[in-house]
Amino acid sequence: MMKTRIYSLSILFLFSACSTYGQDLVGTYQSERPNLLKQTWNYIVEGYNGFIKGSELNLKRDSSFQLVTCSNIMTGTWYAESDTLYLKHETNRWRDDSLHQHGFNGEWPESVKYTEKVIYNDDKLIFNTKLEGDQKAYDVLEKIK
Repeated sequence: MMKTRIYSLSILFLFSACSTYGQDLVGTYQSERPNLLKQTWNYIVEGYNGFIKGSELNLKRDSSFQLVTCSNIMTGTWYAESDTLYLKHETNRWRDDSLHQHGFNGEWPESVKYTEKVIYNDDKLIFNTKLEGDQKAYDVLEKIK
């Protein structure tokens, strides 16, 4: 009888641990505002060419997300493994409706489906974005709620 209870509790604990993996990431994140010293360090030492600001990411319990940048709104699904968050992009729209209708210089954002890897540490998400050529930019989003 006692062995059965211990076994049942062990199974219950195992399933509850598996089903909530990554759920602590659920919430809203906003770009931090790096000071000049941090920007200089990341440019000279880390080799970043740019700093992305003004992004907001909403990770929902149903594993969907919305990422709003200064120019785009992207949606999709997410999952987490170890210290990495994976964003599976499904849609990409201009943030401004008139741009979405008419384009920017005749161009529209690509709706390419891809998976983006994001490192997470405590309540921060670290985006490393490859730009044209060998240039790269970063964005650190802090959890706000």
